[in-house]
Amino acid sequence: MSGKLISVALFLLAIVAAGTGIIFYQTGESVILFAVILLCILLSGVLLGRQIPVRSEDAETGEASERNENLLRETDLLYDSLFDQNIDGVLIFDISGKLIDGNPAICELTGYTIEEMKHLDWSTIIKEEDMSKKIHHTLAAAEGTPQQYTLVTRNKSGKEIEVLIKMLPIKINDKVAGVFEIIKDISEIRKLEALMYQSDKLHAVGELAAGVAHEIRNPLTSMKGFLQLSKPDIKKDYYEIMEKELERINEIVGEFLLLSKPHKVSFSSKDLGPVISNIISFIQPEALLKNVEITASLEDGLSVINCEENQLKQVMINLLKNSMEAMPAGGKIQVAAENTPAGISLKIKDEGPGIPEDVLKKIGQPFYTTKEDGNGLGMLVSQRIVEAHGGQLFIESEMGKGTLVEIRLPAHEKTKTLSV
Repeated sequence: MSGKLISVALFLLAIVAAGTGIIFYQTGESVILFAVILLCILLSGVLLGRQIPVRSEDAETGEASERNENLLRETDLLYDSLFDQNIDGVLIFDISGKLIDGNPAICELTGYTIEEMKHLDWSTIIKEEDMSKKIHHTLAAAEGTPQQYTLVTRNKSGKEIEVLIKMLPIKINDKVAGVFEIIKDISEIRKLEALMYQSDKLHAVGELAAGVAHEIRNPLTSMKGFLQLSKPDIKKDYYEIMEKELERINEIVGEFLLLSKPHKVSFSSKDLGPVISNIISFIQPEALLKNVEITASLEDGLSVINCEENQLKQVMINLLKNSMEAMPAGGKIQVAAENTPAGISLKIKDEGPGIPEDVLKKIGQPFYTTKEDGNGLGMLVSQRIVEAHGGQLFIESEMGKGTLVEIRLPAHEKTKTLSV
């Protein structure tokens, strides 16, 4: 019965009760009157009890349960978003250190699946010197203290990655039940920091170089002039030594000037093939004297590049001389040039002893050299020239197998037109 029908029924009962009460009142039957009125009230109460809904405890409990279920569903969705969609790697460990789960980002970072990681010996992918750090922070997190630290790890292919790790204790009823690990790859950040540091050093060196070069070049010109005038009065051997050393100082001054503020350079479109061939022909006599064989493999129709020819010649001569000096007993140098989707790749490979990894990282730093008579500016200047041409210089080396230097240069915008 609807609410309206209940209202009508109660209204009718009230009329009946009132009418009956009046009749019996007039007859003087007060007892009967009371009984009739009481009966009407009882009937009304029964109807009300059956038809008017009452909020029971079961109903309230059901609504609360539904609210909790909705909250749990929202919490699960939020967890899935933070876990599965996180761009940083996430691992979940129980209090004993057993891996429970991980998100897709950690699999992409390490190259391992979650199942593989569950059976992985962590000491095989964490550098030995970082293992004690890892253990220390893990124990601290298991005791309820959030942790943050960096370490170097290896992915499945063996590549070393520097990562920032945040450890967050998982607490249930105020007890630590496990640990969340959030792992962020900071390798690129470190590279950018190193580049900024290198840029600052180069800026300082450039300013110093400019001042020193100009201060040296003026008296150097006077010394060379007086040496020429005094040539008849100086013993030939002494004259040649002085002339050679003055020329060496002049070369160093020239390299200093290249490190100073950029000079306006005239770029022009060039076919790199003939340039490479000319340089090899130029340096071949010196190579033969040192029992070094230089071979060239140049792809036909190399892309035209926009360059300053003399600067690129300086880079190639420097690299070829480095290769020859790395093979005092002789050997082979392979020069190869080929087109790439972006431009040209020029590679110079020698058969020297190779460069240790710790030394390789320092190549290109100002004044760093492993040569007895080196000044540490050759590779720095070469890198500067390549970068000024919009290119990149890469060095790969393996002990006992030699060194490979690759220069990548962008093609000229009008290559297709110029090469026709």
